[in-house]
Amino acid sequence: TLAQHIAELVRERQGADRAEVTITARYPEHKPAPVSGVQTQEIYTLHGRAVAFEHGTRRTVGVSATGITACPCAQELVAARARERLAADDFSPEQIDRILERVPVATHNQRGLATLQIGFTENSTAEIEATALLEIAERSMSSEIYELMKRSDEVEVVEKAHRRPRFVEDCVREMIAGAVSAFADLDGASFVS
Repeated sequence: TLAQHIAELVRERQGADRAEVTITARYPEHKPAPVSGVQTQEIYTLHGRAVAFEHGTRRTVGVSATGITACPCAQELVAARARERLAADDFSPEQIDRILERVPVATHNQRGLATLQIGFTENSTAEIEATALLEIAERSMSSEIYELMKRSDEVEVVEKAHRRPRFVEDCVREMIAGAVSAFADLDGASFVS
């Protein structure tokens, strides 16, 4: 809204055909750690952009959130090696399946930055809360992260990530599906980036 207001004022005052404004702000959100409930302060980035024309203003609102991605491919390789070793120790295929179902299989993981933006055309009056976008962005990754964690929280985050391995393209699909589901009432001219 601020970017839209500034872009429209600049275009009008300068007599320009178009004015473009981009705003990026880092801001805190408080949330509890997953097991201990310890209050943490996570820092997110809010993105606002507006392009004002004589016939109206197009705008986007978005967020960036950091999370963990756990690699499905490496996890399959580790699981295959574990199967071979367990079979060599005379575990039955059924026992091996039970073991690998109960124990998260290791894989490499990394921090990722999910950026989700919703764009609106000139005629749209839709408003979207950043917290709704944050929820979708964080949920798209293998696990969200927390700046302050007890050991019980650490194990929860690691296990969650390894039980939901995702490639980057999986995260993108999850964000798009989450946005389409959460904002089904947006007009057909709106877009997700």
